[in-house]
Amino acid sequence: MGQRKAALLIVALLAVLVFGAWSLSTLQPTQQASVAVAIDLPLILRHSVKDGVHSYSGSISLPNACNTLSNGVATRGAGPSHLTVQLSQENVPCQTAVKTPADFLVSFTDGGEAPIVDAVTFNGMEIPFTIKEN
Repeated sequence: MGQRKAALLIVALLAVLVFGAWSLSTLQPTQQASVAVAIDLPLILRHSVKDGVHSYSGSISLPNACNTLSNGVATRGAGPSHLTVQLSQENVPCQTAVKTPADFLVSFTDGGEAPIVDAVTFNGMEIPFTIKEN
């Protein structure tokens, strides 16, 4: 009788372990892990003006060819003439790990005041930059 209870206990424990391992393997992560990206700093922004439209362009290296780069401009502080160039990447699972350059271009009109780009962000964090006039 004692051996039968021990055998049933072992079978029950094995069943619990198998079910636990199976349930853990089927869980999906609820959040995307943030991926650190090494970029060449300072970032070089090339600036040009034509007919009152200011354009800032450049290139940034992404960790692979599957990732995409988004960009935009936001006002900074009280005046509309202080601007932040915003860059962000979307992390996409990929089999390659070859750094890939991604070009960007942001343009805006000056509205009568010469705009000042005083910050650049990448994935929400400020990064050092240099402006080169074309």
